[in-house]
Amino acid sequence: MVAANDQNNSVSLQIHNTILEKFNLDIRPVTFSKENWKEEIAWMASVDQMPDVFYHDLFKDKLQFREFIDRKLIRSIPKQYWAPMQNLSPVMSWYEETYNLDGEMYFVPRTYQTTDQTHGSSDAYFYRRDWAEKTGTIPGLDVTFNSVVHMLNAYVGADPNGNSTKDTWGITGYGGIDFLKNA
Repeated sequence: MVAANDQNNSVSLQIHNTILEKFNLDIRPVTFSKENWKEEIAWMASVDQMPDVFYHDLFKDKLQFREFIDRKLIRSIPKQYWAPMQNLSPVMSWYEETYNLDGEMYFVPRTYQTTDQTHGSSDAYFYRRDWAEKTGTIPGLDVTFNSVVHMLNAYVGADPNGNSTKDTWGITGYGGIDFLKNA
């Protein structure tokens, strides 16, 4: 298994021991270098030493991943295994149509969509409360995408900064909000 954490780390050791105890799987982490991971995993593939589970950046090397599939170095994850799992199934289902290859899912996608509630996210969105008060659009506790859009439209239409120009915007985000438009 390719892992970023050292197995001496107490949390990693707890996870390792739990997996060993519950599933009788002894996971050995193998860490690849940041600079040469593609070459290192290609070498492992060439000598038939592929890890059972590994991280691969599909966006950086789709051809290598496809080669692994074509050479049958990796197998698909049958839906019968992930469908009953309440945390895994929503992630796999969410991306199934987009990322399946030949009708099969060969990996567990990393989720990042703003509309996906299957993962934890450290992204936060901030809005101008003073403008929301002026426009009467303060979001309640059950914020929806539509309520945010309504609030932002009100910012532009009501001119909450009072400069007589429709030039206001009132949202920003920690770490950037480029993927907000995906919603």
